[in-house]
Amino acid sequence: MKFKQCIMSINRHDLVSRLFAVALMLMTAFAVNAQTQAVSGTVTDTDGEPVIGASVMVAGSAIGTATDIDGNYSLKNVPSGAKLRFSYVGCTPQEIAVKGQSVINVTLNPEASMLDEVVAIGYATVRRKDLTAATSSVGGKDLVPNFLGLTIPSNPSVMLGSLEGMRLGIWVAHGEGKFNLPGSLSDYNIVARYSYKAYPGNPNGSVGAVAGICSADGRHLAMMPHLERAIFPWQCGYYPRTRRNDEATPWLQAFVNARRWIEENRK
Repeated sequence: MKFKQCIMSINRHDLVSRLFAVALMLMTAFAVNAQTQAVSGTVTDTDGEPVIGASVMVAGSAIGTATDIDGNYSLKNVPSGAKLRFSYVGCTPQEIAVKGQSVINVTLNPEASMLDEVVAIGYATVRRKDLTAATSSVGGKDLVPNFLGLTIPSNPSVMLGSLEGMRLGIWVAHGEGKFNLPGSLSDYNIVARYSYKAYPGNPNGSVGAVAGICSADGRHLAMMPHLERAIFPWQCGYYPRTRRNDEATPWLQAFVNARRWIEENRK
């Protein structure tokens, strides 16, 4: 009888120990989950236009992402006491404390020009504040490409006609040039527009956010962004998760269309 009571006492003690261990693990898991959270939001410029490809990082860590074509971002497992760092080429970076917020929307401001910036004027270098005439300068941000959105309207282009209605991402470097169209926009066959009119969505200030035009017969195409920079998904700054298995982006179809036109019209 005493032996059975001893066994029962040990079993009860073992059961209590196991229950305590399980409770401790659950409390630990709850505490860990309580210390991290999901954060999402939208990054826009000062004109309210979404910023595509902006960097969103948890300060001091490798956790981060980039905004999509609508300027949206989403992060998981963000420490509640962390800070998010928002940055984009040509804009002033911002750091915002999470403080338990699940939605953080940010407006990025263009970097202020520095009066002491040294400007080359062809025959000498001077400080910008000492200039007495209008100049233009090319800085680091002018040479760095950004991943932007293009909208393809109805158009007669041999290459881009079949992409009508699509909204596609592409790399564009500031300072690559812009369209100055002397006539009315309706006088031109516009094949592509930047998805947003203001900087940085329209990085070079093209009239009407025009990114490409073509001849009336569709054979001749003038376009600022380079299609070959975004032929494959791995080249893109952002690509939809539902299309990650694509071997090529829709931009490849433009080159396929050109080849087919040549084959069909070969003499």
